[in-house]
Amino acid sequence: MTNQPTVRAVGLRPWWIVLTIGGMIAAGAVWCVATRQPPVADLPKPDRLLEQALAIVVDHPEEAEALVRQAIDRSGGDFDDAELTLATICGGTERWPEALRLLEQIDLAGCRTELLMAFGR
Repeated sequence: MTNQPTVRAVGLRPWWIVLTIGGMIAAGAVWCVATRQPPVADLPKPDRLLEQALAIVVDHPEEAEALVRQAIDRSGGDFDDAELTLATICGGTERWPEALRLLEQIDLAGCRTELLMAFGR
C-alpha cells in the first residue's frame, strides 16, 4: 500500500457550510420576527371597532371613518351597522353619493335603531 495523500474535494470546508447555513437560519428568524403580524385573535373584533368609532365620531370623524372601514373589512364586508355608520359619516361630510350608494347595500331592518336615527338627523 502506498502512502498517497487523499484527494480532498475542492470547495467549501465543512465548518464554512455549517456557518453559512446557521447564518441563513438566523437571518430568517430575524426576518420572521421583524415582519410578524399579530395573530388574528389579537386583532380587535368588528363590533369593538364600531363602538370605538361611535365614541369618537363627533369630535374626530376622520378617525371614526377609518375605524368603521376597518370594522367592515374585518367582518368580510357584511356589517350593516358599520355600513350605516359609514353612510352617516359620509352624509355628515357632504359626500351624499357615497352615502346613498352605501344605503342601497344595507339591510336597514337589521340595523340598530339608534344608528338609523343618527342617519336621519
